[in-house]
Amino acid sequence: MEKILLAIETSGPVLGLAVFKNGSLAGEMSVAAGRRHSEILAASCQKLLKRTKLQKSHLTHLAVDTGPGSFTGLRVGIAFARTLAQFLKIPLVGISLFEILARQEGAERAWITLPSIGEDVYVAKPQVPYRVLPRPELERELARATRGKISLLDGSTVEPSARVLAELALERIAAKRVPADSWKKIFPLYLRPSIAQERKGFRKKK
Repeated sequence: MEKILLAIETSGPVLGLAVFKNGSLAGEMSVAAGRRHSEILAASCQKLLKRTKLQKSHLTHLAVDTGPGSFTGLRVGIAFARTLAQFLKIPLVGISLFEILARQEGAERAWITLPSIGEDVYVAKPQVPYRVLPRPELERELARATRGKISLLDGSTVEPSARVLAELALERIAAKRVPADSWKKIFPLYLRPSIAQERKGFRKKK
């Protein structure tokens, strides 16, 4: 049976898509989306499928970036992927942005940082749950950690690749069976509320 996977990356201002057919890249595209993911995602997927001479009905698997990243971009990408997986009754694999960047940059053992709100940063360490830290606290942890032997990757300088997302998803699919209703467990990786939610909470406390 053919294995055809569409990967959807919407964590930042660039929309990334990739199609793999039987383990090989069939096509990919990047579109400067800004905050227009909801306007262009469906049409961009259709365009890439047409370019690769495929239809939605040919897809056997989907993959999506779960973040952290743009609240709007992640929400749009994951909602679209969940809906499509449910409609086609095919598995959906979620991969975090941290995993994508680590593989993409060959930095699986590095600490990876991404900007959060204000001076805070998202931090991922190998085998450690992701956290949000004030930058001074991150600097103190780095100073304590093996005195400079820790490599640090600033994820904000790297554009995540839909191709790498697809490759990671295919590895996960090969390692274990992913059920057709896996979309039910795929949600954005929000490590903290949005700015609007934080401001709303602050106003309620006053």
